[in-house]
Amino acid sequence: MAHAVSWMVAGILVCWFSAGCPAEACRSEEDATFNLREVIIGTCERFQADHQDVFCPNRFKNCTAIWEAFSGAFRKQPRCNVNESRYDRYVQLTATDLPKDKAVFWENVYHFVSRFTNGGRHYFQVGDTLMGYIPDGLQWCGSLNESDITPGGSKCPSSWEASSDCQQGASRAFWVAASKYFAEHVSGEIYVMFNTSVTPIYAIDTYLAKYEIPYLRSGVVTKATALLLNDSPEPGKSKCSDTSLSVLEDQLRQKNIPYVCVENRRDVATIYCLDNPTAKLCDSLDHATNSAPTSSVLTNAMFVLYVCAYVLF
Repeated sequence: MAHAVSWMVAGILVCWFSAGCPAEACRSEEDATFNLREVIIGTCERFQADHQDVFCPNRFKNCTAIWEAFSGAFRKQPRCNVNESRYDRYVQLTATDLPKDKAVFWENVYHFVSRFTNGGRHYFQVGDTLMGYIPDGLQWCGSLNESDITPGGSKCPSSWEASSDCQQGASRAFWVAASKYFAEHVSGEIYVMFNTSVTPIYAIDTYLAKYEIPYLRSGVVTKATALLLNDSPEPGKSKCSDTSLSVLEDQLRQKNIPYVCVENRRDVATIYCLDNPTAKLCDSLDHATNSAPTSSVLTNAMFVLYVCAYVLF
């Protein structure tokens, strides 16, 4: 029974961290997004309106041209054999300068990393750029039988993972292309965030290991900091010693990129505890700050700080 409970808790944590719950993660197909053209163009325009400090100096990018480049990558293409290079034009049209020392890579922390980066205001991930923001959360696929694009509601291959019968659909091809571009254009210190409830913490068959870390530029990326979030830390022990992370360290060493690892860095832990105030991690944060005798008071204080941060930034 204890083993069953531990697996249940781990499943809940993975669901909160990652792109979807376990049942969703196992689905081999997804429903294509309805009105994809209108959604892509509208999201493109909204993102630029919300980031006028980035786009006003050079004027807004043409969202209709961006849609044509995006849809052209998979229009009349095989359902499960789309090359990521077909998105080159889209990547070119949506590319923007990436701030130094602020890039975050991640694995198995989809929802949390968005909280941490605050939509690109504090740090930024690929989904906080115009390139990644536009199609994030959408589903689409190619089809040789369609005159234009696959209609909304039709079944498309899973966005992220390859399978034996579908090596690379249109959605997966996009995220491979976006991951490579993002890694090739970041600079300064980068951060890599992990969910310690997943085993191994760093797996060699992930986007991070295959399409991001190998594409970091030596001499341009000056340091890599692994940020581990462990909701049940043990005194005197750190998940930074996990053997899988030594693989990451070796990859970075080959690129002459210094590597450090930090478990439950204060800003990471504080944001996590806003949504998970009863976690063991939050008790230790409470004691460390000496700000309140109970977790509920600590949570209220952190909520006020979080709201103020949104207002100020």
